Amino acid sequence: MEKEVFAPVVSDVVDLVREQISMVRAKSGEVTAVLLVGGFGASEYLKNRIQTAIGPTIRVQQPADGWTAVVRGAAMIGLSRADSELETVHVSERVARKHYGTELEKVFVEGEDDASKK
Repeated sequence: MEKEVFAPVVSDVVDLVREQISMVRAKSGEVTAVLLVGGFGASEYLKNRIQTAIGPTIRVQQPADGWTAVVRGAAMIGLSRADSELETVHVSERVARKHYGTELEKVFVEGEDDASKK
């Protein structure tokens, strides 16, 4: 699974990070850290691959609650445009629109469940 699913995606992300570091260095000089945010940014596998690719001189960090950084930023911009006093946002929960799973066993409940599936 790692070779077929994760490796190609992670390789693309690593290439993108390298390209962005090169662009920043060309324009303004030094890069001291890479911040990983969003759901995939919480992956230790991704963090380790990026750190190995860019070397020890640039830190790869995963901020606390980094999975909400994108949505908090968008919400802060939207709220500040609506009312300048609404500049901070607190995300109290996250609800996944989709999930993947397999139910291994389900107890049949007489009267609730379809008898043909007993």
